[in-house]
Amino acid sequence: RNGKLLNHKNAIFPLSIDVTDEVESYIVSFYSRNEIPKEILVTDDINIDTLSNIVNNKDVIVESNDSISIVSLVAVGDNLIHNSVLKSGRINDSTYNFDRLFDVMRDDFQDADIAIINQETILGGDFCPYDGYPNFNSPNELGDAIVKSGFDVVLQASNHTLDVGTQGVLNCIEYWKKQDDITYLGINDSQEDRETIRVIERNGIRIALLNYTYGLNGRILPKDKPYLINLIDTTLIKSDLEKAEILADFTIVFPHWGVEY
Repeated sequence: RNGKLLNHKNAIFPLSIDVTDEVESYIVSFYSRNEIPKEILVTDDINIDTLSNIVNNKDVIVESNDSISIVSLVAVGDNLIHNSVLKSGRINDSTYNFDRLFDVMRDDFQDADIAIINQETILGGDFCPYDGYPNFNSPNELGDAIVKSGFDVVLQASNHTLDVGTQGVLNCIEYWKKQDDITYLGINDSQEDRETIRVIERNGIRIALLNYTYGLNGRILPKDKPYLINLIDTTLIKSDLEKAEILADFTIVFPHWGVEY
């Protein structure tokens, strides 16, 4: 899940091989929205023979002084706070600290242009007990640790988003709105908020970010707040993608789905 995004002329694309900061030119595909990639640019430092399988025998052009913009991205998850993890961060009955959870990779998160975490458990507030499985509720100090670790984007749409009800989601939104450096996805406090496409710009590249969940563990959205959580709905996703394509150079979708474990 660690990679780079490149901007070459009008093209945005992911880089699927490892590169170092010293490399000046990268593999890039030239394409428009309606064209299949036809050419590849490679650095002088990379052996073209090694790339033959990647380019599928298409034309290869070697350049070394082309101007490109680079965005580095790292994404991690699921950050699922079971009772054992919850207890490990407890200092006393009312205070927690989870900073140590991210110590090993803190530099990676802070060095990336965009660091993303799937925060699967809701920061629901202390109106109900903090708890793990099956109805997760994590304290705000977990959010504090996420902010300190250098994350830029928090994904909140998961099957556990509604574990402590509507108020838990609203409390979580209220917390993230106070964090100036965080873009949160997947939960909304109004229809207008639901229809707003989150876009992050780094190094001249605008990236739209979308987040959805397959379900809510049998729970249903409140009738008066159908916008509260982004569920996987092909009609809504298509609409979001159409908006994102207008607003951004590149769109990344984070669906919460698949077979558990």
